[in-house]
Amino acid sequence: NETVVWMMSGLVLLTAAFFGHSLGNVFIEPEGRVVVTRVVIILGNLYVLYACVGAFACFLSTRSNSRGRAVGGTVGMLLVFFLWNFLGQYWGPAEDFAFLNIFTYYKPMPILSDGVVPWRDMVVLSIVAGVFWGLGGIHFDRRDISTL
Repeated sequence: NETVVWMMSGLVLLTAAFFGHSLGNVFIEPEGRVVVTRVVIILGNLYVLYACVGAFACFLSTRSNSRGRAVGGTVGMLLVFFLWNFLGQYWGPAEDFAFLNIFTYYKPMPILSDGVVPWRDMVVLSIVAGVFWGLGGIHFDRRDISTL
């Protein structure tokens, strides 16, 4: 049930982003507007990244006894990925292991310039999301739930 809620919430957020972009496009000269299909591709890639982060959060929540620890762990991991993504531009060892960073698989600028769907990146993020969601489900099923 919770997975359906956060996945649908993500759809609502991205739909609002699409309509906000469409409204903003009204105020831009026609030659400066982004093609709608490219925006949809970017939002699709962002949704898969959202699913990956959400699945990781679900996994951590099954491994933790405290909601605060699960949220803190998720936010902490995201900050590490952001820092890693930034350092990868300037530091060789960070770039060598960039394939382990989920933000490596979300690059909107090439989509804007080329309009190519990043199928490989979306599949990688989907697999990572599925693995974390599945591991969280397995641990939740085996976990002894005690109430306080």
